[in-house]
Amino acid sequence: MDREVVGDLASTLAARRGVPISQEVLDAAVLRAGRSAGPWLLSCAFRSGRLSLPVLQATIVRVWSDAEVPLRSLTAPEWLEMFAAAGYTDCGKPSPRPAEPLRLWRGAPYKYHRRWSWTADFDRAQRFADRSRGRVWSAVVPPFALLGADAGHEGRNESEYVVNTTGLTIQSGFTGAGAYPVAH
Repeated sequence: MDREVVGDLASTLAARRGVPISQEVLDAAVLRAGRSAGPWLLSCAFRSGRLSLPVLQATIVRVWSDAEVPLRSLTAPEWLEMFAAAGYTDCGKPSPRPAEPLRLWRGAPYKYHRRWSWTADFDRAQRFADRSRGRVWSAVVPPFALLGADAGHEGRNESEYVVNTTGLTIQSGFTGAGAYPVAH
């Protein structure tokens, strides 16, 4: 991330007070600054009060997904504030939360097992576990803990859910190599 570019973009977003920030302007700023700067730029736009609800809803999960480590870019309370404002979205559109809890999976080492990116696809979680020399983690996630979903923007097809893991029971039942049950 080029700090000068990000600073210029933040200034541009802050300039022209009162003028709403369009989807096109926000997308161009994130594209120019790079995906790691996306969360910070989204936060700046959100805090300016000029980001419409439809633009926030269309953008938040995509910016989350594109950031390599979203919880390193912004704090959990900052993300929670924006997700609460956006309401639950699926593929960038307002959507009712699932009516029933979902069994979701996450492939990660132990130290990252409570992070917020989860998938409905066990095989996808297995690939992440293999890549990170981690395990496949599982949780039954109640609807209120689901912050947003994206079934596969830009063809990644990760069936991603953003989950507030606070208070959730997360189980490890599989290792990253071979997906066999682990004795407890």
